[in-house]
Parts: sequence; structure tokens; C-alpha cells
Amino acid sequence: MSGRTVLPAIGWLMALGVDVEALLGEASVPRSLLEDADARLPHEVALEVWHRAVMLSRDDALGIHAAEAVRPGAFDVLDYTLRSSATLGEAWGRLTRYYRLLHDAAQVRLTVSGGQAHLSHALPPSMPPLPRQVAEFIMTALLVASRQATGVDLVPVVVSFHHAAPADISEHRRIFRCELRFEQPFNGVSVAQAAMELPLLKADSGLSAVLERHTRELLARLPQVEGFVERVRAHAAEGLASGGATNEAIAKRLHMSVRTLNRRMRDEGASLQEVVDTLRRELALRYLEERRLAIPEVAYLLGFSEASAFHRAFRRWTGTTPTEHRRGTAVGSADV
Repeated sequence: MSGRTVLPAIGWLMALGVDVEALLGEASVPRSLLEDADARLPHEVALEVWHRAVMLSRDDALGIHAAEAVRPGAFDVLDYTLRSSATLGEAWGRLTRYYRLLHDAAQVRLTVSGGQAHLSHALPPSMPPLPRQVAEFIMTALLVASRQATGVDLVPVVVSFHHAAPADISEHRRIFRCELRFEQPFNGVSVAQAAMELPLLKADSGLSAVLERHTRELLARLPQVEGFVERVRAHAAEGLASGGATNEAIAKRLHMSVRTLNRRMRDEGASLQEVVDTLRRELALRYLEERRLAIPEVAYLLGFSEASAFHRAFRRWTGTTPTEHRRGTAVGSADV
């Protein structure tokens, strides 16, 4: 996620006089990272900042209040690109195309049906749903920015939330002033289709073209998105030799609990043991091709405490021993 996705929560805490330095330290987020428009934070770390912000502020509607305080330019180039669009529909369309600048995995879609335009926001099924406060921030920020950009007091037809209704929805009613639906498949805002034709106050076709080119360039520079299992595999590979391929060690590196790690892996139809086992097998075959590595060294690099444990695992994987496999590949190489 972009570091800018947590700035509204931090800003709201500062307005309340809360010590944000302590929060950032506890969440292991350097303040300098938040001042860099291109900085990225792990999804779990960003959500941890929001969680701590809610706890520290004791504000049950923090998501709504933080969104109301957002000003133009809060999301850097993406923000200006949207606000320079000709119409609200064009701005919302661009948001769906360039939302990855804010979040790698979120799926934002714009559809039109039944005389209404629907903008939805959801995470992939493999990821846990957004916490309530974050979802409420996103929906409120979308509406507040649309009102700012058009100069029109836009009132939606329906606002939908994935989470259950909180005990007090008075702030929701105040800001949205429309039908509220909870426990829906996604978070979303529906407005009259005619609202898509509303002109934006800062529309500028020349500036808009320049900003959109820059936005596309920023999007192209983002690294390829790795799935959660791939991230776990990468951390496991780093920690094999040092004994750091455990649930506890990898969960710590990913800034989450072991319970969350295991749940996320189950959601992906995998387990850490399966990932480590597959990784060890692949690396074992590769290392055994390196004649300079003795078999006990290979066992060490793969995180086995004893060479005998490596021999048993290798026989389970291949039906042969490391020595027999190495001898066989040597014969095959000589034949070639």
C-alpha cells in the first residue's frame, strides 16, 4: 500500500493531540517513509497503523472523520489526475485504472446499470476483508472528494459495506444521507447515472493529459505484484539455513501474528510446511548439482540439523539418496 494511505489516520490523531511518534514506533514505520510520495508499506503494517489509531483516538467513527479532513492533493499525483478530469465519470474511471498506486491488490470497479453508477472496492477472496474503519474511510473519502471536485452536494443512492453494522450509525447517516447496506459482498457507492456527467471545477484538458501520462509512468514503475504464498516462500528461502523458516519467524517478518499467517495460508489453499518442503526439494536438487558442496553442507543450507534427516527427506521426495542422485547426474552429464 502507498504510505499515503495511512497519513489521514495520522493527521487525525495529530489534530486530537495524540503522540503519533509512539504509534509509528510501535508499528515499525519510520516517519520519513510517510513523507515519501513513492513509499510503499506492507498491507499488514498499514492496517496495524489504522488499528492503533482507532485504539489511541477512542473514536469509533475515525474512518469517517479522517476522510472528512482530507484535502485536495492528499494522494499526490493520482489525486490531481482525478481532479483535472472533465467529468466525475471520467475521474471515477481513472480511479479504477490507477488505484494500484494506492494498493497493489484492491479491486476497484465502475459499472452502470438500472440508471445508477456503482463504484465498488474489494480485496481478493484470499485476503481478509478490510477492517471496518478503513472501509468507512475509503467510502467517505470517495464521496467527500467527489463533492469537493464537483462543487455539488452529491448524495448517493446507496452506500454498501462488507462489515456488519456498528451499534451507532449516526455518523454514517450524517455524511452519506442515503440508504446504508451492511454485510454486503463489497464496499461501494451507488449514485444516479446522471451524476457521472457532472463537470469538475478544476477540469483542465491540457494539464489532465500531462498528469495522466505521469500517472501511467508511475504505475509502470511499480514492481510486479507477488501473491501471499510467494512472499512467504521468499522469506522462508532467506531463513532456511538460520532456522528462520518457522511460523514465528516468518510471521514476524510479515508483521502479523502466527494465527493470521496460518489463516492466510489456508485461504490460499497452502501451508507453511508444504511451502518449506517444496522449497527444500527444489533447492536440494539445485545444490546437489554444485559438486563443490559436500552433502552435509547441502543439509545445513536447507536447514536440517543433521545430515541423516536430510537423507530421509530426500528419499521421501525422490525415492533415492542424495549420494545416489548426485552419482546419477554425474553419469548423465558424462553421457552427454
